Amino acid sequence: MLLEDYGEELGETGKDYLRRIRVASGRMGDLIDDLLYLSRVSR
Repeated sequence: MLLEDYGEELGETGKDYLRRIRVASGRMGDLIDDLLYLSRVSR
């Protein structure tokens, strides 16, 4: 949403920060899913 609403105002640095946040959030989601799976398997 930030990119859509303020993309032109952010500049390249701001867009890079948002890209990094999006990638890190995806990895964190995968990590959480894997931890939940591990907790189910190890019961």
